[in-house]
Amino acid sequence: MSFDVALSFAGEDRQHARQLANELRARNISVFYDEHEQATLWGKNLYTHLSNIYHNEATYCVVFLSRHYAEKRWTNFERETSQARAFSENREYLLPIRLDDTVIPGLLTTVAFVKWPPHNASSIAELLEAKLKTIRKPPGTIREPPTTPTKPAGESNQPSQGGERGGERKSRNIIFLLTAIALILSIYFVPKLISRYAEHPPESANPEIRHDLTTEQKIAIDAFIAQIANKQVARILVDGYTDSSRGREFNLAIGMRRSYLVSNYLNLAGVQNDLVETSSFGGERVNNGDSTPGPRPEDNLVAIEALADVESRRLIARATIRFSGNE
Repeated sequence: MSFDVALSFAGEDRQHARQLANELRARNISVFYDEHEQATLWGKNLYTHLSNIYHNEATYCVVFLSRHYAEKRWTNFERETSQARAFSENREYLLPIRLDDTVIPGLLTTVAFVKWPPHNASSIAELLEAKLKTIRKPPGTIREPPTTPTKPAGESNQPSQGGERGGERKSRNIIFLLTAIALILSIYFVPKLISRYAEHPPESANPEIRHDLTTEQKIAIDAFIAQIANKQVARILVDGYTDSSRGREFNLAIGMRRSYLVSNYLNLAGVQNDLVETSSFGGERVNNGDSTPGPRPEDNLVAIEALADVESRRLIARATIRFSGNE
């Protein structure tokens, strides 16, 4: 393998990826990071080249999970390719770093992760260094493929028909087939199933939860649409929140369902789908300055922001769509 670590991240999170890449380089750990590979990447078919990197050429793949990571086409491609590799391994390969609590479709919540913060580039590099010590060769070295052993004089180096190497080839073909099936399932079916569950969770989960917007909520969204009419909008952020009265996973699912309801209404009203980013922050409080203990009903909402520029986060309009605890 050519790299000890491959980094997968959204462009908005590049500052974190750059810090970790530089820290790994300083520790003599070989890392695939696009800014370090500009000469190599120049002119390449990136779909083919990156697929090979994330599937075959790294010992570990570190993914920076965030609201931006969930929405980008390339990061989802990198994650799906890495997950196909992880499927065929008998050890961990995908190492998640959470920059926020956004739900990533297709990534199991049972996969252990580290959070940044409280972790930083230095502490995560130490963790990676410790993991790489479990690999046979020391970190930073390029792992060469095994050479074919030479037989004693008088014996042929050609594999016998039906012998061990034929069995190895058959095993590789089976692994390749299973990997391809897993990649297809990951790309086409898993995100659709998760999205469908978020929009229409089974009634048995909570029979009191409604599946539509109220007239008051629609009026509030219509007022927001009127504010951005004829404006140059670069991005619309739709963030779902809940109070903290239930478990974390349940809160994230409800927050995502609420943001999908608002996003769908925006689309039906004529807002372009590619402008809208949906996220869920679950029971994380909207107003972090409020130290009131316990759950607050006013935290049940969807926050909508229209941005004129993504990088500077220049605001055009903002709206708050209120929900009750049963919605």
